[in-house]
Amino acid sequence: PIVGLAFDGGGLQFEPAAKALGITVKEETYSGIADLRLKVKAGAVTWDIVASGSGSAARAGAEGLLEPVGRRGYAVRRFSVEDSFRATELRCVLEGQATRAIAAREHDPALIGKLREVLVEGDAIVAKERVIRDEQEAYAAMNLRFHELIVEAANDALLTELIHRVYSVPFVSPGVVASIGIPAEEIPAILQTGQRQHHAIVDAIAAGQPDLAEMLMRGHSAPAKKTLGLDGPRDGVREVAL
Repeated sequence: PIVGLAFDGGGLQFEPAAKALGITVKEETYSGIADLRLKVKAGAVTWDIVASGSGSAARAGAEGLLEPVGRRGYAVRRFSVEDSFRATELRCVLEGQATRAIAAREHDPALIGKLREVLVEGDAIVAKERVIRDEQEAYAAMNLRFHELIVEAANDALLTELIHRVYSVPFVSPGVVASIGIPAEEIPAILQTGQRQHHAIVDAIAAGQPDLAEMLMRGHSAPAKKTLGLDGPRDGVREVAL
């Protein structure tokens, strides 16, 4: 058997153990906890076990990215697509709290202006009949800025920490491009739905309607079931921002 093993260059030796166990170890070096976060959140992990001489694996374990194995090692935590959807629902519940807090405050023209500027970028992307890979990534970047503006504006350290914890589940961060099994021609309609929800959320915040703003953000998880391929069998794999 072949075991994928990542380490941070901390001088660890795997050959004796591999020989004793009768396995082949495929080694890969990672540069630190930021690299671990990126690979796990993007669902691009090719390792079975992670070892560290610097403590980065232990920190990743504390964040829920890895799980302890044995005395010193860590295994890559496995997440199902259903896990990603449930975590996306939880993210939107938490962001709904942030949205409510903002809408309940005195009107902030500067924040509304920044949110609408970001949406202009998204409108230009979703207006196209076909969205290519580069444009999907541009939409994901826009989506991340939109949600970051809302979380930052809530100015709630605990809420921000909890939201970022949920981001550790693959495909849950608003800036991550998720692999899904849907036809390419359906991608624009999915993005358009998400963008319409963005506009409605901003309108509710601008109108000072906290109940509506929170409800809309909570409902923002609904398209994820389709983008994660949970609404029925699909042929092929595409990528789209959640």
